[in-house]
Amino acid sequence: MPNQESLKDVPTGDLARELGSRPDLFLGGGRLLVHPVFKLREQLGPISCVDGVPARVHAGRVELMVIRRGTGPCASKLALVGGVIGMGESVEGALRRHFSSDLGVKIDLLTPIESPSVVAQYSREPREGFLPEPGRDHCIGLTFLVALLDDSFVFGETEHGGQEVVGVHWFAETDMPVWSEFGYGQDSVCRSIFPIARRLLLGRR
Repeated sequence: MPNQESLKDVPTGDLARELGSRPDLFLGGGRLLVHPVFKLREQLGPISCVDGVPARVHAGRVELMVIRRGTGPCASKLALVGGVIGMGESVEGALRRHFSSDLGVKIDLLTPIESPSVVAQYSREPREGFLPEPGRDHCIGLTFLVALLDDSFVFGETEHGGQEVVGVHWFAETDMPVWSEFGYGQDSVCRSIFPIARRLLLGRR
């Protein structure tokens, strides 16, 4: 596998075509299989991701749901359901795939797929728990409000071993966990989504 230095003068289009022609480098859904290839992809620009935030009305209050991660650099932290959009995969397809693979559930979108509730830009900051992986410096996340069609969660193992999700946590705005409980700085996304969820589910700001 060539290193990044040897490829620095290769035109981006040529590199993209070469990677796209190698089915042995990909899992189903267009997800990159080989870690060095993913590292090269990161050098081409921001990684495109999609996240979903389940919302419900409970005891007259809007509540949001997040997962507690069991793997990765933010293991034990709260995070949104979601991840990378695969090559050739639609935004909606990726969102539904992540809910199915992480939680074993289906969802309905509460907002149109053309109108994300929040567009978050994640980049390295001197803040604990915020994209700490070396090299993973820049992600663009499209975040959508969703409704769970059932809550019979199945926390399955990832393709590389380990259990990505070990639990779920619902909370209202008044009892939202402190920022340090969240991974990837995603407490700010939840705060931004609460007003949108109130308008949609309760018809008020």
